[in-house]
Amino acid sequence: MSFIYGFIGIIRYNERVVREIAYCPHIYTDNIMKNIFKIIASSTRFIRLQRNVDQESVANEAGVSLRTLQNIEAGKAVNSSSLFAYLSYLGLLDNMLATLPDPAKLTPIELLKSTPERRARARGVIKKRAVSTPIRNTENNLIKDKAGFQWGDEK
Repeated sequence: MSFIYGFIGIIRYNERVVREIAYCPHIYTDNIMKNIFKIIASSTRFIRLQRNVDQESVANEAGVSLRTLQNIEAGKAVNSSSLFAYLSYLGLLDNMLATLPDPAKLTPIELLKSTPERRARARGVIKKRAVSTPIRNTENNLIKDKAGFQWGDEK
């Protein structure tokens, strides 16, 4: 969640959206993500228009397609690498990355908590088959076991 808070701090935002994220970060994640995309869209469009640059030239310089740029500025979900390329072109990526915690400064406990837990592969219980061992009498001759199976040559 620190990523979201930090990113919102970088760009101009709607106060209502921030309150929604702050009070219910685990509920309505789809709505929150849509609102974040809207914030990114309006901010990036505002910065581009402030620089007085058209979408085509920005798309070429940022290394993204025109359609992707239009989707970003429309608040639609896009590939993260395209979004990062566009944010980098606008000069917002460094600020966004500065809000993330430095993994080198985290304690081992914090690192452990931040890594997602991997589920163990489900494995069925393997039943051992009953193995019949031959029983020998004192004369070292094979005799029948309890199940009635006779080992060796039948006499």
